[in-house]
Amino acid sequence: MRFDFRYALVAAALAVPAHCGKFKFCKEVGWVNCNEFDNVQTARCYNLGAEWNKTCSSARSYGGISCYMWSYPNCMGKSAGPVLDNTRYRDLSQFGMDNESSSWECYASL
Repeated sequence: MRFDFRYALVAAALAVPAHCGKFKFCKEVGWVNCNEFDNVQTARCYNLGAEWNKTCSSARSYGGISCYMWSYPNCMGKSAGPVLDNTRYRDLSQFGMDNESSSWECYASL
């Protein structure tokens, strides 16, 4: 069997997290009182700090990523999503996640 370096490059690119987008969490419905995370690495779990834990009511992702929100730290517990690239989730209560999120993780949108 012949080894093709192109497959190795694709596999390596898929295995390495990449900076590819932004994710915004807001404490109010309708994107009010927000914190925006730049240069989000895909396939990496982010925990919300004490100030933002269990306080988010709206969210948005953009820049080629889709994100999931989790009810416990380390991307554990109940999840909701994906918050699709360039889709605005004005009210997280529609997904049972209003004031529930403790962590989030994003993936490259296809």
